[in-house]
Amino acid sequence: MKKIALLSLMSLPLSAATVSWDGGGADSLWETADNWSDDAVPSSGNDYVVDANTVRTADVSTNTFAGDSLTVQNGAVLNLYRTNGGGYFTVSHTINSLTVSDAELRPESSVGSIGHILTNSVHFTGSNTINMNYNSGYTTLMFLDGGLTGSGTIAITRDSTGSTRSLSIGGDASGYDGDITFSNVENTEVLTLSLDHSSGWGTGGVIIGDYGTLSFNTDVTNTAGLVSMGTTGTTLDLLDGTSSTVGALSIGGNAVNPGVYDAASLGALGYGGSFTGAGSLTVVPEPSSSALLALGGVAFFLRRRR
Repeated sequence: MKKIALLSLMSLPLSAATVSWDGGGADSLWETADNWSDDAVPSSGNDYVVDANTVRTADVSTNTFAGDSLTVQNGAVLNLYRTNGGGYFTVSHTINSLTVSDAELRPESSVGSIGHILTNSVHFTGSNTINMNYNSGYTTLMFLDGGLTGSGTIAITRDSTGSTRSLSIGGDASGYDGDITFSNVENTEVLTLSLDHSSGWGTGGVIIGDYGTLSFNTDVTNTAGLVSMGTTGTTLDLLDGTSSTVGALSIGGNAVNPGVYDAASLGALGYGGSFTGAGSLTVVPEPSSSALLALGGVAFFLRRRR
């Protein structure tokens, strides 16, 4: 009987251990053992938490975080980093169960243009930033190829110098209902949010601040999604041949009536902003007026804050 009980106990799965960041190493790299509370490199069977500190990815072109999960929270920064000597590099990051909670994602390189790819879904809670303020003078691209989930807000920022800054959502976003804003875009430098999946940005709102561009690069069907765009240097790009649908559209605080629009007809409304491409955008009937007005108010606040 004791033998059977022992065998039954041995067959039970072991729960994952939670390992916290203590920053005891000489650098901020996630593969440095001394940076973790167990003084070991990340491994499967453990969940990892970084609280109010900066953790940097390994400086390689293909990155895999070995833990079962990684949570960055309470002001922590996940620095996606690659050293290069010029030209354009892409870096692929595979991180299981990545959660960003009141924290920051920071794509960066030393010298040269960079494209950082997150291959797995990212879960957002609280108020978060995707900070593209680094690597001035070069192109910085980020790709959420695994999509996103959660209800946390995301503010996308960039610096006032340099070249292209772009965030692409290339994976499923249907499980995300937070709001995405273009925040603190300075001078005339463009910041682009590219929609490369049919679910678009999810079921929340996207607020296009000054000099921001929202690009529909594929057919997006997002009847619960809301778009609010300002009028100072903002652009709505409808890629040639695409046909997309949104739940509501506001331009300069003006609600756009339900209907099918192209770039010319959107511009003809006279609300401001810029419209490009040869695709179409359908605003579905009976949009959520209260939600749209709320988004319009946030967009107005962002303009006044500047």
